[in-house]
Amino acid sequence: MVARVNTILRRHAQRTYAARPSAAVSFADPRASASLEGHALALTRRELLLLRTLSRDPGRVFTRSTLLEAAFPEALDVNERAVDGHIKNLRKKLACVMPSHDWIRSIYGVGFSFAERPA
Repeated sequence: MVARVNTILRRHAQRTYAARPSAAVSFADPRASASLEGHALALTRRELLLLRTLSRDPGRVFTRSTLLEAAFPEALDVNERAVDGHIKNLRKKLACVMPSHDWIRSIYGVGFSFAERPA
């Protein structure tokens, strides 16, 4: 069993993975502000970190634990469900720009993914 897991991990590490950032989201300063489709977003620090992580690779499904590490890098005692509250607030703010598009999608039992703007 250990050999199988090691083989799978080795295969996964060998893959070349080229992420393409979302064109819909832009960041003025790494820690300051973000805009969606040219509209400035008033985001908290946690929401900004979550949006940066999700939009860096549209379509990729991020687990709650991965998003937790991205949004709370210094916190040791934070529940994974804290991500849900921040995602909910982030969805509301993104919906103000384009209400007809669901920017952040929930993947049941796995996590969340960022959806590129509709064509």
